[in-house]
Amino acid sequence: MSRDDPTNVLIRLQETCDRVAANLVELEIDSSRQLLEVSSLTGRSADRWTQASAALTDLWRWHGQLTQLLERAGKLRSPWRSAELRSLLDGDSVELATSEVPLAERDLLGRSEVTVRCTPEELLARMSGAFDEVKTVVARFEDAWAALTPRVTAAQEALEQAQGLAAGLGERHRADLDEAVRTVARLAASAGADPLATPPGELDRLIDSLHEIRRDLDEARRAACADRAPVEARNQFRALLEAYQVKAQRLGVVEDPELEQTFARAHEALYTAPTDLALAAQLVRRYQELIGSAGSVHEVPR
Repeated sequence: MSRDDPTNVLIRLQETCDRVAANLVELEIDSSRQLLEVSSLTGRSADRWTQASAALTDLWRWHGQLTQLLERAGKLRSPWRSAELRSLLDGDSVELATSEVPLAERDLLGRSEVTVRCTPEELLARMSGAFDEVKTVVARFEDAWAALTPRVTAAQEALEQAQGLAAGLGERHRADLDEAVRTVARLAASAGADPLATPPGELDRLIDSLHEIRRDLDEARRAACADRAPVEARNQFRALLEAYQVKAQRLGVVEDPELEQTFARAHEALYTAPTDLALAAQLVRRYQELIGSAGSVHEVPR
C-alpha cells in the first residue's frame, strides 16, 4: 500500500488515465486495426485477432472502471476524507470479474459467486499487459500484410504477362500455367484471410516459377518471330515480282525474252521450298532493272 499523499496519488492516476485514453484512441484509429475489424479472417489469424480483440474490449471496459473510480475519488479530496481517499486508491476497489462457484466447490457458508478485485495500480499493470498484447498482434498483421501484399501483386502481374504471351502463341492451356493460376488464387486468398499463416517464401517461389514460364514463352515467341521473318520476306518479294510484272505489261515489254526468263527464274525461286531468299532478292532486283532498261528502249518519241 502506497504511503504517498493520496491527493498526489489521485493526480498521478488521473494523468495516467488520460494517457491511457489517448493511447487507446490511437490504437482504435490505427489503419491496420481498422482493417482487421472488417477482414474475414480464418485459421490462426482469426484465433489471434479474436483474442486480441477481446483484450481490446477489456481495455476499454477497464478504462471506464478506472475513470469512474477516479471521479468518485475526486469527490473525496478534502482533509477530513483523506482516509477514505487513501482506501479507495490503495485498496481493492476495482471489481474485475464475478464468476459463479460450482456447488461441488462451495462450503456450507460459502457464497455462490466470487468476485475478483484489485487496486487501481494493479488494474493499470493488467491494462499494460493487455495493451502490449493487442499492439503486438496488430503489428504482426501489419508486418504480414506489408510482406505479402506486394508479393501477391507481383505474382498476379507475372501471371497476366505469362498468360498474354501464351495466348499469342496459342499455348493458353499450358499445364504449368494452369497450375500457376490455381496457386496464385490460393495464395492471394490465404494472404487476405490468414496472413499470419501464409509464408512469404511460398509466394517468392511462385513468382520465380512464373518468371521462368515467362522466359520460356518469350524464347518461344522469339523463335516464332524468327520463323515468320523469312516467310514475310518471301511474301514481300512475291508481291514485288507481281507488281513489276504488271508494270512490264503496262510498258508492253512483258514478252521480252530476257525479262521472261528472269521472271520465270524469280518465280521458281519464290515458290520453291525452302526459299533461297538471297537468290530470290537478286532475281527480283534484276527483273526490276531489266524492266527499266526495256522500258526506256520502247519509249515512243514525241
